[in-house]
Formats: sequence, structure tokens, C-alpha cells
Amino acid sequence: MKGWIKLKNNKMLKEIHEIIKEETGIDFIEDNSRKREVIDVRQIFCKIAIDHYDIYQIAEFINRDRTSVIHSIARVKEVAEFDKEFRTKYIDCQQSVIEKLNPERRKRTTKDQIKEVQFLKKLINQIENER
Repeated sequence: MKGWIKLKNNKMLKEIHEIIKEETGIDFIEDNSRKREVIDVRQIFCKIAIDHYDIYQIAEFINRDRTSVIHSIARVKEVAEFDKEFRTKYIDCQQSVIEKLNPERRKRTTKDQIKEVQFLKKLINQIENER
């Protein structure tokens, strides 16, 4: 709960958190466990939030250090390549954030984010066709 208290002015982080919580049904800030599903959602949050905030702001919000945020971002890229369920969860969260956030407040354009989602969908199809 510290993230809510310390970063009252970082409204978009809260919005991203709420969108991801709504999409997955998991509140990774309230649930500080080491369960894989909670960790996955926290890592997806970091990957999406890095487009809008720096590592230190994200780390403070999720009550972790900056190296945890860096690891989370790298892990999303690695795991999304091989784990279909994780990749689908990431794509769904990314699309929800794109659809629900005000585009004027984003550093990256929706077009760039949509390209990333399309790339991930292509990757899913390639992996499924290879099996």
C-alpha cells in the first residue's frame, strides 16, 4: 500500500495498475506473495509502465528496488517468447492500457504500442505453426 501513499501525484501509474488489476484480477501491490501469477502481473506492469515512467518511479510505486524493475522488464521479453499464456496475458494488458489511457499523456504513441502488440501476435502464430 506504500505505493499509493508515496506517489499520490503519479496518477497514471495508479491508472495502469488499476487497468492491469481489472484485466487480470490480481492486485500485485496488495498481494506481496511470490506466487508466479502475482509475479507475472507485477512484471507485466513494469514492462508497460516503463513507457511512461522511469525505473525509480516504478520501483517506488511497487515497493521494490530498481534492479527488480530492470529484471522484470527483461523477463517479460524472455518469457513472452516461449510461454503462450504469459504472452496472451501481456498482450491483453497492453491492449487494455492502450485503449483506456489518454494518448496525450503517453511518451510513446499508440501506433508504436500497437506495432509491438502486432509483433507479439505474429510471434505467437510462428511458434504455434512450428509445433
